[in-house]
Amino acid sequence: MPSRACPRLPWLPCLTLTLAVMACQRAPVDSAFQFSSDASSRAGLTAVADGVLLGNEAGTVLRLDREGRPVWRVSLGREVAVAPVEAGSAVIAGTVVGDVVCLGLEDGKERWRLGGEPPVRTPPVVDESHRRVFLVAPDGAVRALATDSGQVRWKRPAPKPQVPSPALPGVPPEGGPAPAPVMVEGVLVVALGASG
Repeated sequence: MPSRACPRLPWLPCLTLTLAVMACQRAPVDSAFQFSSDASSRAGLTAVADGVLLGNEAGTVLRLDREGRPVWRVSLGREVAVAPVEAGSAVIAGTVVGDVVCLGLEDGKERWRLGGEPPVRTPPVVDESHRRVFLVAPDGAVRALATDSGQVRWKRPAPKPQVPSPALPGVPPEGGPAPAPVMVEGVLVVALGASG
């Protein structure tokens, strides 16, 4: 019985097609601008209508326009470890020592500041009406603040300690950064504790 081999494509047409595809490829991303905030950042970026917001380890919050030019720059004095969040005409940012600050989106002017809060290591979430910002403390406590004044609207205490679970590959140990909460149809969903 004759052996069956996989059909072979003629090598010349395949090579021609490969070279033609490679010649038509452009760079996957064209750089629009480069900018240095003068410090490293692990906070990430927040998109706004005409640019981005960012925070850095030196405690600076910046707003850049679409061309990468600074619109404003505000020093909070301590590391901003998570991306600031837009709340209507305001920006809410927090530091690793527990300062929470509201800045004007257009001019960066400070509207209110709270000190002595838990460290902000989980991204804040703003409700659909832009009236409340939700912050999750490292111990899992949740609080809602009014975006116009910083007044506490409600608090949920930290969950009770659980029996330690065995470490799972790829899962940060207890005390690591918690997953970002999300707002789903008016409901705040928060992962609490090592069990998720």
